[in-house]
Amino acid sequence: MKSLILIATTLFIVTTFANERLPILCYSTGQCQQAMGIELGWRNFVVRKSPSGCEMRAYHMSLGSTCEFVPNKPWGVCVRESFPIPSYNPDAPDCSNAIDPSDL
Repeated sequence: MKSLILIATTLFIVTTFANERLPILCYSTGQCQQAMGIELGWRNFVVRKSPSGCEMRAYHMSLGSTCEFVPNKPWGVCVRESFPIPSYNPDAPDCSNAIDPSDL
């Protein structure tokens, strides 16, 4: 009887979470880098193209993961790095936060 309950519970868990990734618990970002690996992805930057001009460019680069700690707990959950897309208006570009492409 116990084995039947164990099988039923296992089937329930597998079917319930079949399309979802279970969270990976962590104590350090290094654990997340090892568990989730590094992926290639796109990241957008506002870069200088002349002394007074700038433009938005997308760069293909390595993206890792980090340990996002749970408040008041010594552990966290691994999350993939994500970066916000900088605001940019090509008709009236604000180049005050533009970076030099050689810094990337």
